[in-house]
Amino acid sequence: MRLIYICDNCERYIDEIEVEEWDETLLGFDALTYEERNELLHLDWNRQIGTVRAICDTCWQENEFTGTLLSSTTAGSENPLH
Repeated sequence: MRLIYICDNCERYIDEIEVEEWDETLLGFDALTYEERNELLHLDWNRQIGTVRAICDTCWQENEFTGTLLSSTTAGSENPLH
């Protein structure tokens, strides 16, 4: 399957990868909630292509999302990595 990464903010192409076998854990998608998967991951199994909504380096560096992402991932957690 071909996965194309697009910036959720500016809509720019980020990158793409080709995977032989679908493995949500290896790709990190197992960490997403059902709602997040529906929002960020769109797969067409028949065509073997998918798009992944992410944040590009430019948008991240411009701090457009840093506060939002950190506050949502650390809410209720003392360790921002969990």
